[in-house]
Amino acid sequence: MNLTLDDRLSACALFVRDGAVLVDVGTDHAYLPTFLIGEKRIKSAIACDINEKPLQSALATINSYDAKNIELRLCDGLAGVRENEFSDVVIAGMGGELIIKILSDCPFIKNDKFNIILQPMSKVYDVRKWLCQNGFYIKAEKAAAANNKIYTVLNAEYRGECDNKDECFYHFGLHTKSQDEKSKKYVLKTKNSLQKAATGILVSDKENEYAKSILRMLQDL
Repeated sequence: MNLTLDDRLSACALFVRDGAVLVDVGTDHAYLPTFLIGEKRIKSAIACDINEKPLQSALATINSYDAKNIELRLCDGLAGVRENEFSDVVIAGMGGELIIKILSDCPFIKNDKFNIILQPMSKVYDVRKWLCQNGFYIKAEKAAAANNKIYTVLNAEYRGECDNKDECFYHFGLHTKSQDEKSKKYVLKTKNSLQKAATGILVSDKENEYAKSILRMLQDL
């Protein structure tokens, strides 16, 4: 029996390097590492979660698929993982503020040997901005659909140089340059959300410069 990933986790899997040693932060059911081990895409994995119950679910998944070389670890973010234990890290299925905190609390992640895959459920603007302003480079993004919502998966690495982007990049990332249908849906969803927010602000504050700048930015897309 083969494990099938949903579109969101499939997009994460796409960015994991062949032969990697993976850390899956907030692993929940450990679907991602179990799938990658089953496909012989990675050598081994550490599946982390802050709570015991998800790790019990993870163990059930691992046993169901007889997956080898996956270690379960109870820890907060990357706090229980050592620098020399992995090459690739996935942090998926949680809010952007928490993703930023996990990365901020891990000084050794600022190393170009790590391949970083992030899938924020919210605050994507903040994640992109934090990465760019803290020496990380966003190499690629892929839009993914799940539960009638559209998300983005970011693939980043540390380069050590702050790269301040414009507001358009922080809101839309690399999706404006993509012809992929899901990327187009992501851009449209984000555009509509920004349009609604800016228009709402101008109803009560007709001279609000931020709202006006958002509308100008959207006209250029």
